Amino acid sequence: MGTSSPQVVTVGVFQQAASGSYVNTSRTLVYQVGSQCQTWSRTAQGDATNAGEHLHDNAATNVSYQGETVTWTEFGPEHSQAAIEATCAAGAGGVTKSVNSTTYYQDHPGVFLRIVKVE
Repeated sequence: MGTSSPQVVTVGVFQQAASGSYVNTSRTLVYQVGSQCQTWSRTAQGDATNAGEHLHDNAATNVSYQGETVTWTEFGPEHSQAAIEATCAAGAGGVTKSVNSTTYYQDHPGVFLRIVKVE
């Protein structure tokens, strides 16, 4: 029986505690391998542009899984689904990210990513 290539990679979102340990926030990002311009929304805190909690829309393209590592190009945040779709389709200004299941990747201050499941 042959092995099949992973099709879905779930990345967990963690915060770092004062002790240095990582705490699972129970939030995940699910990436479809080979998918182009898959989008998601997340709640963001208020900032200079938007008072109070609001949605940020992000997108990922060029999702690949190789050698125990998922890699994607991420776009956003934007403030609407239409805007993130246009940004992703244009393909400019994306950031390439790579995450594995053994180390924590610092995505933003206080926010870390790590693979939690591969299917």
